[in-house]
This record gives sequence, structure tokens and C-alpha cells, in this order.
Amino acid sequence: LSAVWTTAPAFDWRDEQALEAWGRYVLSLPLAPDSVILADSEKIAPLEYLHRIEGLRPDVAMIVAGTEQEYFDLLYAHLGAGQTVYLARFLPGLEGPFFLRSMGPLIEVGTQPLFEAPLRQGEPQIWANGISLLGCQADGLPAVAGGEAHLTLFWQAPAAVERNYQVRLRLTDRAGQTAWQAVPAYPVSNRYPTAAWKPDEIIPDYHALALPY
Repeated sequence: LSAVWTTAPAFDWRDEQALEAWGRYVLSLPLAPDSVILADSEKIAPLEYLHRIEGLRPDVAMIVAGTEQEYFDLLYAHLGAGQTVYLARFLPGLEGPFFLRSMGPLIEVGTQPLFEAPLRQGEPQIWANGISLLGCQADGLPAVAGGEAHLTLFWQAPAAVERNYQVRLRLTDRAGQTAWQAVPAYPVSNRYPTAAWKPDEIIPDYHALALPY
């Protein structure tokens, strides 16, 4: 017992706490009823705990498989059964036959493009390459220093985009100085490059903002 009393206060639980916070946020999202989450061995732990022990989203199935081929088999089987499938792991080559979009940090694998976006804030902005930022949704704002905010951008292009463009977010202070910036990445967790977009398809694109002190 003395070892527990001495070791426990010094034990670093931050990784486990971050995973639990991730799982709670995921299961608070408006996931489709009776949908399926295909997760990796790390992400399945908080989802299963919150699902089985705390009873969050009892209608959602959470699955971890052993091989990549098994994940593909599960993906096609559940989509074929008419269920919505979300990914909490990487599967290659989905940007061709499917329409990918963010549901928070999850990736929804759509069989049809999305043409109606949820409620969003802000005025549309159009870049010279023809891509439009229709608006955004922000959760967790105003946020405290050291905390995390959740931002979903809504992209659209009226015609096919020939090049692949990356997204870079910057947080600036009142003086216009950059306080934080993200690593450039393709939309939808770096999985849905702009050259794969279909004309007029709306792409929800999630970003987690770790706000610096």
C-alpha cells in the first residue's frame, strides 16, 4: 500500500485522460443512429469503456479488427447493409470510390456526396483557385489557454479541382502575431485531397485546436 501511496500521485495519466476526453467528445457528436465506428487498437479503448460501462450511445457499434483486409470487409458489409460507417483509423484508397467527410475527429465514409451543409457561421470566402470556404462550426469556444477547441470548416468547389491544396490554420493575437499554427494537411484528417472532390460537393473538415498558453 505504501508503494501505491507514493507512486500513484506521481503517475502521469495525461495520455489516458486525453483519450477519454477524445472518446467523450466523439460520442457527444450527432452520429447517425445504429452506425458503426471502425477503430484502431488505441481508440477502441475509451470508446468501449464509455459505451459499455457508462452506457453512452448504446445504438452505435464499435469494432476493432486484426488486419487491414478485415477492416475493408467490415466497411463494405456495413455500408451494404445501409449503415453509416465512421473511421477512427486509417484505410488507404477510399478517396476514389467514396466521399469522405469529417464527423468531428472521425471520418464518415459516404456512398453519396453531401450537398447540404449543417448550420454554420461566417460568410463564404472564395479563393482564386475556385475553392470556397462556406463557413465553419466551432465547439469549445471561448476556450481557456492550454485547452482545446474543435473547429469544422465547410469547403466546396463548383468544378473539379486539378491540384491538391493543403489547409493551414493560424491563431493570431491582437497584434496580428502568429501564436500557433497547424502543420499543413489535406482536408478531412489529411485523407481527402482536393483533386478527389466532386463538383459542388460540400466537405466538412474537422480540426482540433490546441490553444497555447
